[in-house]
Amino acid sequence: MMLVKFFFKRTYRTNVNTNQWNKTIRTHQINGNYRQALKLFQIGIEKNTFQPNSVTYLTMLDICKQLKSLPTVRTIHNLIDSTKTNDQEIFHDPRLRSLLMDVYIKCQDIDSAYRVFQSMTERNVIDYCGLLTGFNQQGKYEKTLELAKQIPSSMKYSSPILCVLILQACTELKLYNEGCKIHQYGKDFLPHNKVFMNELMNFYLKFHQEKQALDIFENYPTHQTIIDYSLLMKYYNRQYQPNKTIDLYFRLKTKTQIPMDHIIYVLVLQALANGCYLHTSEQICRDVKKFGMNIDVENALINMYGKLGDLDQAEKVFHSMSKQNIVSYNILFNLYGLYHQSDKALKMFHQMCQQGHRPDDKTYVLLLHVLSKSPSKIKDTKRIFSTIEETKRGPMLISAMIAALIRAELFDEVNELLKKLPKENILFYAIKANLTDETKDKFTLPISITNEELALYDLLMSNIYTYAGVHDRLTIIDEILYDNSKLKAELSLCWFEKRNGQIEYFKSEHAEKLALTNALKEYDDNLQTILIGKNHRISTECHEYFQKVSRSSPQRKISLRDSTRFHIFSSGVCSCQISS
Repeated sequence: MMLVKFFFKRTYRTNVNTNQWNKTIRTHQINGNYRQALKLFQIGIEKNTFQPNSVTYLTMLDICKQLKSLPTVRTIHNLIDSTKTNDQEIFHDPRLRSLLMDVYIKCQDIDSAYRVFQSMTERNVIDYCGLLTGFNQQGKYEKTLELAKQIPSSMKYSSPILCVLILQACTELKLYNEGCKIHQYGKDFLPHNKVFMNELMNFYLKFHQEKQALDIFENYPTHQTIIDYSLLMKYYNRQYQPNKTIDLYFRLKTKTQIPMDHIIYVLVLQALANGCYLHTSEQICRDVKKFGMNIDVENALINMYGKLGDLDQAEKVFHSMSKQNIVSYNILFNLYGLYHQSDKALKMFHQMCQQGHRPDDKTYVLLLHVLSKSPSKIKDTKRIFSTIEETKRGPMLISAMIAALIRAELFDEVNELLKKLPKENILFYAIKANLTDETKDKFTLPISITNEELALYDLLMSNIYTYAGVHDRLTIIDEILYDNSKLKAELSLCWFEKRNGQIEYFKSEHAEKLALTNALKEYDDNLQTILIGKNHRISTECHEYFQKVSRSSPQRKISLRDSTRFHIFSSGVCSCQISS
């Protein structure tokens, strides 16, 4: 570029045209004609028509920030540096250095921004905030903390923004004590600085310190924001405490000074789905329709309806959307897995591709998971798997493919695929161990691994991708789990929604039976639908019990959603016996 070469030869002299040029460039900037302003600047520099001053450079850097033109920024930087011997006022102008650093950050060149920062003779809070923001945005949290140590304490702890940026780094690097120190020094910012309050709550929730986060939330009720509510609701959803998310939603409804947003509705719909809130969902869905839809809320509705046992309504919402995204399709694939609808999944995959949606990693995992349950679909499964580059076949995807091959009894192909897996990956062993009596002798474990390690892994994966077989109730791994009293307590959790909208939990060896018995007492009307949730697979014994109860109440719909599928009982027959 001629401009890059030219500045080395440039001599500096006062030019009466500078003010006029600055005015013209500024006019282009105001009118949004950034490229015309840039072209005019280049012509003036190359032809030595005018002498740029600080105003010129400030204007041009602002334009570069809009265009994110890194080559031009570097050229201007060199022009400014070249004034060291000719124009000390420009060279040492702190405004230019600050803006130059900011533009580099906007252009994702954090290293150049840092070099500008180091060259500055004067630094203020804005300069430190700018650089720390750049470090955090690029995930260089160690750099943030290194620089934070250089900031004078009088400046660091007097700025809530600096404290927020340092706290973000502490959160990401899991430095709890350092984050608590920021809280201690910055407590005077509460409650008036809402950004600091939000970040502080986020910090404690990331460390699972619910009490500390709630103390901040409850101590300043008049300063609560929608962000505070969404942080808590998101935390409770991740901790599988949907009842607390629902309670917060109804509490927020009474806070008329805090307007609802779409994020709140997405979170509460997720909680309804996870908690099997079959009846409360009706009221909240009315609220959602009154508030208005966007694509995230529509996706959450699809997920909720499907996980509450109404796949038809989930599909209806999907097809009514003005536009779907890849998340919409992935949610539907996940639901088809729960309902064992491999035909629908395959048809939807072809439709998705025809409409120009590009499958992501999750799409393939979910699709193969659905197809793996139908041995008749093994050709389709292998064909789709073959289209995925080997470098993009993650452990989740491979586990779904292995499950499909085992179910189709293609053990030689399984062994060939296993050879390509890294031996240190526990998934490799969990898949091979989680087999039925009919298939377990087909493989040998090359190294020893404890039963508890396999059991914990199986629990983590919710048995969705790793179970291999001939039936999907009680596998060998389950037997290991139920021999471990500690793990048994965690796995034997069932729940249902009572008439008052509260969730009742049951924890015992056969919690499904206890939950169903209590649900029948709660809803004594034979026409009332019952939905039971369970965090692991239903045992054969409990499955038979549900069939027996269903046979005695032919008019009642009884559903159980476990970790791998929906079981919908009617007149003594389960949906899994029809679709298997």
